[in-house]
Amino acid sequence: MPRKAAKLFDQDKDIFLATKFNWPTYQRYEIEDGWIVPYNNPGSDYTSYPVINYYLNTILDTDKTKKKDAAKAKLYNILGYRTDGTSKLHLHTLFMSLDTTNEAEILGWCKEFGLPSHPIEMPWSKKVGYPLKKFIDEVHLMRFAWECFNALQTIDDAPILKVLLDNINFSLDQTNETSRISPEVLALYPSAIPDDVSPEALARYPSAIPDDALKQLIIDLPYETGQKAVKALIDAHIAGIVPEVKIVSRFDEPTSVSLSWKIDDLSSAMWMMFSNDLSGRRKIKKCAHQKCTAIFAADDSKMSYCSDVCKNRQKQADYRMREKLYEKLKRAFEAKNQLNIVIKDGDDTNDTVIVLDLLMSGKKRIIKFRSLTTDQEYQIPLDEIIDVQTL
Repeated sequence: MPRKAAKLFDQDKDIFLATKFNWPTYQRYEIEDGWIVPYNNPGSDYTSYPVINYYLNTILDTDKTKKKDAAKAKLYNILGYRTDGTSKLHLHTLFMSLDTTNEAEILGWCKEFGLPSHPIEMPWSKKVGYPLKKFIDEVHLMRFAWECFNALQTIDDAPILKVLLDNINFSLDQTNETSRISPEVLALYPSAIPDDVSPEALARYPSAIPDDALKQLIIDLPYETGQKAVKALIDAHIAGIVPEVKIVSRFDEPTSVSLSWKIDDLSSAMWMMFSNDLSGRRKIKKCAHQKCTAIFAADDSKMSYCSDVCKNRQKQADYRMREKLYEKLKRAFEAKNQLNIVIKDGDDTNDTVIVLDLLMSGKKRIIKFRSLTTDQEYQIPLDEIIDVQTL
């Protein structure tokens, strides 16, 4: 693509970032009979906030002390003690990071950012609310789409197959939502096609495949099923976003036109942010700290932690683990015990060994082994050892 055309293309992508979209939040929310119910204090109205600001900046990305303290309080009201150290969260990644088994986190989210979509009238009540199950499903659907997308980055079927089978209900729902499956796929299941369907109608025939056959479809065609699931989810959630033209007219200047997006609800905005990141703007990752569950959007592809706090904590945990492993290896060396050793070399590999020597090479500790499986000697750095077990 020519440089000028590429620049214009980037500008078109950034139209989304220039969109002015505000979303309301109420002062209080309660969970009643499986519904999230918004309440206003008497005489008070709801407030609103510019949603896209949280895509342009992380929730704690500000130099002004008062605003930073307010952002920390906002995050604490949602995640509680889990906010310690978290600093790279945007609106959509914070949503994905929610603990959906914790009602306090769900209510905290609603208080700070509002319901995912417009409240509706509750059955047998004059109140309006949002189904709690639908809120929980929204969180899990975005996680599912993200896991599918990550698994599709390799040509190996195993990762995407695991994601689809681990989320079998979501997988089947998305396959059914697309409703049209290619004749090649239908041909695998002749019992799903009525005998009187003509070849011309076959290409347009809606899926009538039963659940057990759909499960087999996931196993047979995991890559294609994963792609359809991601596409169906994103399409369904951003369908309400449409281009909007505004005419700008001033007394002393020529009339001009501005183009932006008209966004229907918060859920649509978050899915737009999510798909914008998947298109290459940022990479969405899970924090590499073993005890952190935060999902964040990394501006730098090398970034692995949601904050420096998590990075330092993982370094300390890794150091303690290496020291424990070294003590085990030292005792095995002195006692001439046999060990089962797990090392990291692309994939986890196991070997039964005897420790021959403990060496130092610069700052690295090197362990020399003799394999009882192959009767060969080799040595590896302590950092590459995952676990050892005395036999």
